[in-house]
Amino acid sequence: RGTRFFAGPIDDVFAVFCARGLVEVTRPGARWRVRLGPGDGIDIPSLYGAVPEPPVRQWGAPRIARAFALVQ
Repeated sequence: RGTRFFAGPIDDVFAVFCARGLVEVTRPGARWRVRLGPGDGIDIPSLYGAVPEPPVRQWGAPRIARAFALVQ
């Protein structure tokens, strides 16, 4: 409750960004798991079967604004 995040296509990749709270990114049956905290984002090159591209990084304000504009 209270978690705010984005998950979807942006900049030619599938990306996940955590604005508030904690988000765990995983895939059923996968051997990887990534935890995102406030301001953290990660890119996944392909939605099906790909692993996240390291590293988890802080997103800049322009990309955050573009991401949330896609879902508002």
